[in-house]
Amino acid sequence: MTTPAEMTVYSIEATNFQALALSTIVITFTTLHNIPSGGYIEIHFDFIDFDIADHRSFQCITNIIKTPTCTVTQNGVIQITNVFSTTFVAG
Repeated sequence: MTTPAEMTVYSIEATNFQALALSTIVITFTTLHNIPSGGYIEIHFDFIDFDIADHRSFQCITNIIKTPTCTVTQNGVIQITNVFSTTFVAG
C-alpha cells in the first residue's frame, strides 16, 4: 500500500538557471514520517519550467546509498528507488 506524505521542510537548488541549460538540481528535505523498507521518493516538477524527458534514467546521488535508481515515470515526475533497504526513521 502506498501512503504519500508531503515534504514540509525542503530546499531545491539548481546550478544553472539559464533557459535550456543542463543543470544539477540538489534537493534537501526532512521527512515527517518513517519511510518503510522498499519505499521510494517521488518528485513532481512543473514540466513547463523543467524539460525532463519521459522514461529517461539519469545520474542520481543520495547521502543514504551510492547507487539509487532515478527514473522519469511521466513528464516531470522523477521516482527515486532502491534507497531504503531498511526503514528510514523520520527526522
